[in-house]
Amino acid sequence: MVPIVKKVSSYYNSYALAVLTIGYVLGELGHYLIGVTSKQTAIELDYGDKACQQNNTMFTRHDLPQQCAAVMEEESCVALSLNDTAYCEWNYNGLGIDYQILAGPTFILVFTIAGVFMGFAADKYNRVKMLTVCTLIFAVAIIARHC
Repeated sequence: MVPIVKKVSSYYNSYALAVLTIGYVLGELGHYLIGVTSKQTAIELDYGDKACQQNNTMFTRHDLPQQCAAVMEEESCVALSLNDTAYCEWNYNGLGIDYQILAGPTFILVFTIAGVFMGFAADKYNRVKMLTVCTLIFAVAIIARHC
């Protein structure tokens, strides 16, 4: 059994680097999610500014006689059509002061407070078990969100 352990132990540094790199990359992706999903989140939660936006019709921006973003009133926005098909909608765009508060101070505050508590806990408890518990909590939250 000892020769197998010696062979495997030579790969431990590469294995640890790969696991930590994957964890870091996934964590950074989490930082960018709110910016990428801002419009969809704003529509679902009703926050941010409202604006005229192109809806999910088959038209491209080059086909349109007037760009949706140029319209500033709701009535004018929903009245825009091409071949009797409305191509604009008046909806939340995910921008404005609500988004700035969510993506700025709130985001920083949550990560700062959580980081301090996780740092104290990492000094006191087993880090491998902490990482396991945190990963399980995150996985359960993602699964529960989609059920």
